[in-house]
Amino acid sequence: MKRILILIYGVIMSSSVCAQLIKDTVRAEIEGVMIKALPLQSSFNYLQNELHVNQNSALLAATFDDPSRVLYRHVGISTSNDEANGIIYRGLPSSSTKWTIYGAEIVNPNHTSNAGTFDDYTSSSAGGVLALPFEVINKFNFFGAPLSSGKVNALSGIMDFEFGAKGRNFYKLGLLGMEFGYQSQKRSEFKVHGRYSTVGILADLGVDFDGESIKFQDIFMEGRLNEKITAFSILGSSLNHKRALEETGSAEVLKDIQNIEYNSLFSIQGLRFKEKNQEHSLVFSFKSDDRISKTDPDLFVLDNQIDSSIFKQLRLSYAGEWIISPNAERGFLKTGINSSYVAEKFQQGLRKFEDPSFYIEPYISYRKIVTNLNGLSYGISLSTLFDSYTRNMSIEPNLSVRFVQGHNTFDFNSSYSTNAHNLIVKASPGEKLTRMKMLSFSLSWKWQNIENKLFVLSRLFRNSFTDLAMYGNYLPAINDYDYSLGNELFSFNDTGLARNFGLEIMIDKSFSNGFNININTSLFKSEFRNSEGQWYDSRYSFGRIINLNLSKRLKLKKENILFINLAMHERGGTYGNSYILVNLEEPKRLKHFFRTDLRIQYNWKRKNVFIMDIQNVLNTRNESHVYYDPFSDQLVTKLNLGMIPVLSYRRILGNPF
Repeated sequence: MKRILILIYGVIMSSSVCAQLIKDTVRAEIEGVMIKALPLQSSFNYLQNELHVNQNSALLAATFDDPSRVLYRHVGISTSNDEANGIIYRGLPSSSTKWTIYGAEIVNPNHTSNAGTFDDYTSSSAGGVLALPFEVINKFNFFGAPLSSGKVNALSGIMDFEFGAKGRNFYKLGLLGMEFGYQSQKRSEFKVHGRYSTVGILADLGVDFDGESIKFQDIFMEGRLNEKITAFSILGSSLNHKRALEETGSAEVLKDIQNIEYNSLFSIQGLRFKEKNQEHSLVFSFKSDDRISKTDPDLFVLDNQIDSSIFKQLRLSYAGEWIISPNAERGFLKTGINSSYVAEKFQQGLRKFEDPSFYIEPYISYRKIVTNLNGLSYGISLSTLFDSYTRNMSIEPNLSVRFVQGHNTFDFNSSYSTNAHNLIVKASPGEKLTRMKMLSFSLSWKWQNIENKLFVLSRLFRNSFTDLAMYGNYLPAINDYDYSLGNELFSFNDTGLARNFGLEIMIDKSFSNGFNININTSLFKSEFRNSEGQWYDSRYSFGRIINLNLSKRLKLKKENILFINLAMHERGGTYGNSYILVNLEEPKRLKHFFRTDLRIQYNWKRKNVFIMDIQNVLNTRNESHVYYDPFSDQLVTKLNLGMIPVLSYRRILGNPF
């Protein structure tokens, strides 16, 4: 497999020699390349292992104003199910991603964090709806491994928000609810954005949410205190309630006879200071998720007829950076600090955890860049991380090299980092485990022709993981932190090993008639070593991810615009679940995943927008996961959602700038 991947990569690399014969103008940026055309390139700035999303991405199908859902359209990224916005990056679970604002770590900023999870419990990083819509986001950044030393550590990746986008005064009505935005024109640039939503209308139209009542609301406020300081605040709450079937004789699984209430609320407040050679952000965030389920003992007897779980997290984080030497000839030298204090309370069955901790990670980096279009650039960074939970200190280096020649850009990145274990591991008995360790490498080639609006990307990657929490054949960091283990307490050790490696290819072409096509694929393998020393595919070792995106923009009379986007996503199936893995059985592979989404947007008179956004337009019922159901006493295959049509009307108030 490795030799095949290397051979394919070599063939692609050799094509760059022919590409140099094409004498077209080219613009190469040290920090990446961007083609000013239709999506996907108009929406993304591609670096080695980074994606920088702007508001143009809201035009892509089935995003629902959620920038994290846009990532599914791009190479190496997929989803485990349709109900939540968690991403699977190169076969690593969504629970291994983290969220930050201006680099400072925050709690999970999603509504209905139980959406799409095993056994309906809280996800640490995903949810049904992101509480920060596109309208308030200036840039949404995804950073994947290898990570530079200035970023918060994460096994899979980091999703970072930057605010400050100039907003519009508007209101929006649709099947998902109501939304409004206000932007002052004064120097304070005060902005307010609010949403009140319910999916009850969709349920009335026949969309099946397993009989659940789902509601959420949030409000975002931002204001400039002076030329250097900006303050922001985000408040939100959501609920997900389910009632038992009235006709209990038709019950098939345990949830059919249960009354379940899931309530969530969160708060995020922060300050950002920025001037020429330094920037700082201080963010306070809090989240509370409570779930309670009640089962009638006359219908079915459980160990706990009333089952409750509590997840609360309070986090105070700081991210600061100073540019010591901004001179391009001598190189850019900068230093900074990332730190966070967190108080967590977790309780589910016999698992309990409540232990405040903090980490601090100072770093220094040097980057030498070329001052013309062609040449060699390089960077090296070093950080020292200490966390109070393990009381360990680690030194974590990063190396990057870039060579630009004409249309071609070659990148090499490598990093070594450590990561903390999830709460499900911390709440288990036994000694405290050491931090997980990750060694990452990636090599990419990009070819770009600005005049012909053509972009080609090819990338090889490999990540190795050691000191992972392990019980039998269950490695939660790789196979996901689900809750299918029941209430039994397991004592984990830190002897787990895992790895993933693969090849990624993307081609993006825009045409003068307003048509854009993007096709990308990822061929990879994600695997772990079991207790007997054998290597097995991890749960999200899809083998392949394939995306096809077609976009068309039509300019009509009187400056009216019609935009159409069709997106298709296909990948291999997932493997088994923790119930099977713990019982040391051969994991079952589910069927492959295929989904087609469609978005049609019509803008008229510069102030009116009609949107028809359809997720899963072919109504394909993909398999999500397998779990053991005690009521039916069998393994049940959970299906993803069917077609979800969302219609909305947006009216811009005042001058549409």
